[in-house]
Amino acid sequence: MGTDKGRALRLLVALWLCLSSLPLAGQQRLSVDHQAGREVVNDWTRAFLTHVFEVDHERRRIYVAEVGEPGLVVAFSIADGTVVGTYGRGRGDGPGEVRNMVQDVAAANGGLLVSDGLRVNYWTVAADSAWTWNPGLNFAKYVCAMGDDPVVPLLHGALRGPGGARLGAGQRPLQDAGRSRSLLAADGVCFDDMAYFIAEGTIVGHSTAGESITVPVPPEVAEAVTEWRASRPDGGRYTSSYRSLSHDGQGHLVLTFVNHMRLEFAAAIIDPATGCYSLLVDESRERHRSIMGVHGDSAIVYERGVSVRQINGRRTRVIEPEAFMIALRPLRPAGGSPCAR
Repeated sequence: MGTDKGRALRLLVALWLCLSSLPLAGQQRLSVDHQAGREVVNDWTRAFLTHVFEVDHERRRIYVAEVGEPGLVVAFSIADGTVVGTYGRGRGDGPGEVRNMVQDVAAANGGLLVSDGLRVNYWTVAADSAWTWNPGLNFAKYVCAMGDDPVVPLLHGALRGPGGARLGAGQRPLQDAGRSRSLLAADGVCFDDMAYFIAEGTIVGHSTAGESITVPVPPEVAEAVTEWRASRPDGGRYTSSYRSLSHDGQGHLVLTFVNHMRLEFAAAIIDPATGCYSLLVDESRERHRSIMGVHGDSAIVYERGVSVRQINGRRTRVIEPEAFMIALRPLRPAGGSPCAR
């Protein structure tokens, strides 16, 4: 009898796993049209770091960091590409300074939060330094904004500053969170009173009401990441699969992927309330282009310089590590049905 019960339980578990892996209704594929749209910034004298990027959809600004000024963040207008703000005081331990370089930024009601991996600086709308917050963690690279407040991920939950309130359920002590390797690959975004972070392939949202939810990663994404990791000699343990987790200004999460994975799709747009999603397909698969996020009905694309050089007597195509161009490229329907509004 016990054997029959065990067999039935295994069958139910297998059925649940099968059903949970089925695509949700209403998936859509969107193709990035690199031949249309417009350039927001196109300046060969600039070199934008590809790991620092933020969009203020309401104020239509893009925040970036440059190689020549690793302690500063520049804001560009999406409308015409003009510089509308500069934030930072360079390297150092003083107010408004970063100890090494800018690690992450988050738009905060017209102001800006800037993380250096240990501390978070807050800059006002007028680009004045207001305060510096030390979360007390060994590692606080990623930050998102709830209003003017910074939020950083914990091992199970999130910490909201500068008062130190915790979000989500089941948080571990801060000293444990600081040692968690999973936080090294985390990225996050805050909106609608939720702080969403992705780490180790899982998106978790933590609310101001103390609740935590899990947002499913699209099965195509999970499968592709698993296959890519399996092909790596180290199992992909030391290389992040995801570039960033952001939002599109319309209530959807945007999960982007790093170029070296060479996936068919470059990003996923996910409705956190229903799990319904769209996949962004970049048919060009050009490695000098990186999908950084989504604004309205367009992908935000970084483009890096490409040159041909003689290396060890061979003509070699070289892609610069930093970007010189930021462009908006329209998203075209390429199959499937959109999520219900």
